[in-house]
Amino acid sequence: YQRRVHGIELSMGISYTTTSAVIFFLCGALMMARADEDKIIFVSASIRHGARKMLFPQFFGITKDTEFLKDPGRLTNIGRHQLYLLGRQLAYRYTQKAGLLNPAYDPNEIVVRSSGLNRTVESAQAVLSGLYPPGLGAALSSFQMENVKPPIEISDIDTIRKDLRDAALPWYQRPISVHTTTAINDYLFSPHTECNLLPRLERKYKQEWEKLNDRYTDLYKRMDELLGNIKVKDWSIDKLYFLSDNIMSLNQHNIEMVIKPTEEDMKNLREGALTDTTDKFLKLELKVKLLLHAILSDTLKHFQNAIKRAQENTLKEGLKFALFQISDGHLVSMHKMFEWEITEPVPYSSSVLMELHMITNQAGEKRYEIRAFYNGKQMDMKGNAVFANFEQKVLANIFKDEKEFLANCKLPADPTWDRETYFAVSIVLFVTFLTIWGGNWVILVKKPEEVEDKNSVTLNVQMIAHHFKKQYMLSLIHISEPTRRYAISYAVFCLKKK
Repeated sequence: YQRRVHGIELSMGISYTTTSAVIFFLCGALMMARADEDKIIFVSASIRHGARKMLFPQFFGITKDTEFLKDPGRLTNIGRHQLYLLGRQLAYRYTQKAGLLNPAYDPNEIVVRSSGLNRTVESAQAVLSGLYPPGLGAALSSFQMENVKPPIEISDIDTIRKDLRDAALPWYQRPISVHTTTAINDYLFSPHTECNLLPRLERKYKQEWEKLNDRYTDLYKRMDELLGNIKVKDWSIDKLYFLSDNIMSLNQHNIEMVIKPTEEDMKNLREGALTDTTDKFLKLELKVKLLLHAILSDTLKHFQNAIKRAQENTLKEGLKFALFQISDGHLVSMHKMFEWEITEPVPYSSSVLMELHMITNQAGEKRYEIRAFYNGKQMDMKGNAVFANFEQKVLANIFKDEKEFLANCKLPADPTWDRETYFAVSIVLFVTFLTIWGGNWVILVKKPEEVEDKNSVTLNVQMIAHHFKKQYMLSLIHISEPTRRYAISYAVFCLKKK
C-alpha cells in the first residue's frame, strides 16, 4: 500500500505526527495542573435484612412446604449468603479501593447498630463476615497455646489445640461487636409503636386510604380467585404487600407454591404493594421522622466529627464507618426524605450507602460533599450533596430535642379509641369517687419507671398488702397494672379496712 500511494501515505504520516504532538502537549499540561483530590472520609450504611422465611401467617397456605413455615421470619442461609456477598463488596469498595478501612477489624473504626430482631442481628453478623473475612484474626504464641485456658477443666483440649494450630479462634476469626437493645426499648427499629399521635393521624387519613383500596377492587377479586381456599377477610393494600413479600420469600428459596400467579398477576401485585409503601406508609410524615431520627441523627453526628478531624488533620483517628441493620421501612423513608423515586418494593439485603467526601482543590481548600447509593446506583441528592445543605435537610427531618419529641409523640392517649387507657381512667375515677365518699380507703400510687419489671411490681404489691394487713388489718381488693411505660400512667392499688 505504501508503494502504490507513497505520496498520500507520507502526507498522512506528517498529519498524524503533528496531531500526536499536540495531544501529548495538552496531556502534559493537564498533568502539570494537579486535579482536585477526592477522598472518602466517612460512610453510613443502612442495610435491610437478607431473605427470610414467610412472616405473615394468613398467607401460609400458598405453599405446602411445612418445613419452610417453621420459625416464621427467621433469616435463612440464602439471606446470610446475600449479606456476606454485600459485605465482600463493601470490603472491596472501602478497604481495597478507597483505603478507608483496615483489612483487619479495628473497633475504633466501625460501629454497628442493629434492631433487636434475631434476623437483623444475624444479618449484621453476615455483612461483617464479608467485610472482615476469616483469616485476619489473632495468632497465639506456643506458650499461650499450651498454658492459657479458662479456670475449668476442658475435655479433649489436646485435640482442640491441634485443630486450632496457633489460631485464637477457628480460621483466625475475629468477634465483632453488634450493638442492639431489647424490643421494648428499640427506638432504632420501631420507635413509632409508642407514639400516641400516630393512631390519630391514621384516623385522619382513613377515608383517603379507603379510596386507595377502591382503586384495587378488581385486583382483590383476582387474588381471591388465585388463592382459592385461602380466604382473606377485608382486603386492603397492606395485605397486598404482605402477600407480595411472602411470594418474594418463596421465589428466592425456590419453594413450590400452591397458587400459580401469572406475570401480569405479579406485576399488579407489586404495584399494589408499592402503593402501600408510598401512598399510604409515607403519607404519615411523623412516621418517617420517627423511623429516620436515630439513623440520621447518628449519621450527622459522625459526619460532623469526621469533618472536625479533617480540619485538625487527625483523620487517621476515630470512627470511619457506621452500619445500621434495619428494615425496609427505614429505606423507604430515606427515599421519601431525599425525594428519590421508588419503582419497586424494597428487596431483601437492599442498602443505602451515604459517603462523606472531602475534596481538596489546587489551592488546598477543602469542601465536603455527600454521595448516596441505593443498591449500587448513585442517587440524585437534589441540592443536598453539599454538606451544609445536607445538614440543614437532616436537621429539618429529625427531632431537635427531647421537648419536641414529647410534644409530637408523648401526648395522652385518646380514650375514645384506646381501650386500655379508657379502662385505666375509669378505675382512677372510680377509686377517686370511693375515696371522697367513704373516707376509709387508702390509695397507693406508684409510677412505672420506679419498678424494673412486672415481677417487681407483683413483689411490691405483696409486700405492701402484707404490711398493711399486719399493721392495720387491710385486705387487697384490686390491682391495676400500668398501661404504659411513661410518667403519664400509674398503677393504682386500692385497699380496704377489714
